[in-house]
Amino acid sequence: MLIKSSDFVFSLILIFCSIAHQDGMAQRCSVADSVGNGKIISTITPFEKRSAYRFQVVFHVMFTNDDENISMIQILSQLEILNKIYDENVSSEDPNIPQEFRKLKASPNIHFCLADKDPNGQITNGVTRTKINDINIACKKFAGNKRYIMHTSLGGLDIWPPDQYINIYAINREQCNALGESVFPWDATMEDDGIIIDYRAIGFIGTAANNKPFHQGKTLVHEMGHYFGLKHLSGDHHNDCLGDDFVSDTPIQSDDYSGCPSNPQSSCGNKAMYMNYMCTVDDPCMLLFTKGQVDRMHSIIQQYRYELANHSCIDVPETSIDELFLIYNQGFYQIKNQDNKPWSGNCELIDTRGHLIWASASKQSISLSIPVFNINLHPGMYFLRISQNNSHKTFKFINFP
Repeated sequence: MLIKSSDFVFSLILIFCSIAHQDGMAQRCSVADSVGNGKIISTITPFEKRSAYRFQVVFHVMFTNDDENISMIQILSQLEILNKIYDENVSSEDPNIPQEFRKLKASPNIHFCLADKDPNGQITNGVTRTKINDINIACKKFAGNKRYIMHTSLGGLDIWPPDQYINIYAINREQCNALGESVFPWDATMEDDGIIIDYRAIGFIGTAANNKPFHQGKTLVHEMGHYFGLKHLSGDHHNDCLGDDFVSDTPIQSDDYSGCPSNPQSSCGNKAMYMNYMCTVDDPCMLLFTKGQVDRMHSIIQQYRYELANHSCIDVPETSIDELFLIYNQGFYQIKNQDNKPWSGNCELIDTRGHLIWASASKQSISLSIPVFNINLHPGMYFLRISQNNSHKTFKFINFP
């Protein structure tokens, strides 16, 4: 069995994750050289005693037509996925993860919120919308690796101060042969920083709903991992077992895998952790970050994104469940309030026979969606029960064919 290096000096890379469209594109990911390094020099708080990070994000929607100008509901579905994965309560072992990896699963303990004020102090909903003329800015770069999309003077839109906001650009990237791109923290500058994602891979509603197998918002989960300093498990040394992601509890493997592999998979004399969020499998098969990856993310934040952590989400009083309502939108039932305020509570979906169909918890969420397709919700009447402390609220609805 190969033993991992303890050296934290990185290979110099920049990750581009590409979509397998119907035009026959075979690869999901490709790599290009990075200009920096990722050596960790800071120390971290022990895993069990670490406090949470809260980051404010802004989505810059760049569009040439109405289809690319994605809805706020779709953006909220992406925020929901980010917080579900990065701020989840890992209280039990996931039976969908192979037995040998289940105890390694950990929550990054990171929460994301939409920015409520822009750099000028004006009220915002955390989304900008810019109509553009040249869709090629999605992947064009200028001298010094400057990205056109992040500069108004080059036809894009200047990033908001990256020491205050995580900038996420949503744009049509079909011509780039890449689904997403993230700037590694050691490569970031005040002019170029953030994440670029194809508009069809934002969340799971709207343009994302039919973008299988990248239809569950996991692309941004993956790219956010790069944004916080995680590498692919292969270290992007494919087929030679020489790569390393510099995380102690992820096995060395020479492939990042694609599709939805069957278990087990073997690579470099190890059982492969192909279901890790930093592999390149289909969205439904991405299942975990490890404790070591969480340690690394927090260490990278301390070293490279410390100022960003100091500009955290504004604490907004949570809304009562009395203000919640249930809406149906593009094939999904979504629980939210009128003003997009955060709320916490436990939700249970029950059929007319009293059987529990689905349960989930909201942790300071703006919205929570019932995964109609994942739970195979049949036509019929259902009851949605929401509990918050000693308060309860029930919705009755009919799911039509």
